[in-house]
Amino acid sequence: MITLRLFGPGDLRAADSRELAAVLAQPKRLALLAHLAIARPRNAQARDTLLSLFWPTLDESHARSALRTAIHMLRRALGGEVLSTRADGALRVDDTALWCDAVEFDRAIENGDYLRAVQLHAESFLTGFHLSGADEFGRWLDEQRSRFAFLASRAADALADREERQGNFAMALQWARYVHALSPYSETAMRRVVTLLHGLGDRIGAIRECERFTRRVAAEYDVQPAAETLALMSRLRSSEMTDRSRPNHARMAL
Repeated sequence: MITLRLFGPGDLRAADSRELAAVLAQPKRLALLAHLAIARPRNAQARDTLLSLFWPTLDESHARSALRTAIHMLRRALGGEVLSTRADGALRVDDTALWCDAVEFDRAIENGDYLRAVQLHAESFLTGFHLSGADEFGRWLDEQRSRFAFLASRAADALADREERQGNFAMALQWARYVHALSPYSETAMRRVVTLLHGLGDRIGAIRECERFTRRVAAEYDVQPAAETLALMSRLRSSEMTDRSRPNHARMAL
């Protein structure tokens, strides 16, 4: 089975682990394959949709010719089983012939396998990838990056919840930090990290985390944190956070 990895800069391997450089060396071919692999609905993508995404500046005749060439080259590189064409001309990827980490991620989320989802989302979707002259594809790419990051954050938050309920506060902190890394300007995510740090006895680390966040939002957005965050900082500095604040008694309201 061919393997397509889209979390990271993009990687495509044959069943024998050989890199399929003919696709990877051509950004538009990789982008087309990525779109076909994960776009919804997954049953098929209309050719007109693909023309507007990838060849918006060409007239219809030349755009269709470019699409036919791209499909031919993909089939040549991947074999005839991966891409199929419906009677109406729509294209689809056969997921029994091609495994894709982003597709597997969505399945893991749907099945509630949050650990598997987070493990797959090691990097952002097509990290650093850009396709010149295809603004619609660029918007789609940004939407997918945001969607995957949001779902990964939700999955990690659920894992933090589970670990906290089971009393595994150090592991809960790791997942909370993961969420905060995906959403570095989320005060809710930051406060959860701070609360867990304090609950684990690291009051100084909790204060530093708050201070770093405050400096960052002030420098980049010229704003102050919300009142809830400022109140949390004040309690930390004055040592007013008691054992009742600690997560081994109950999860803090964030």
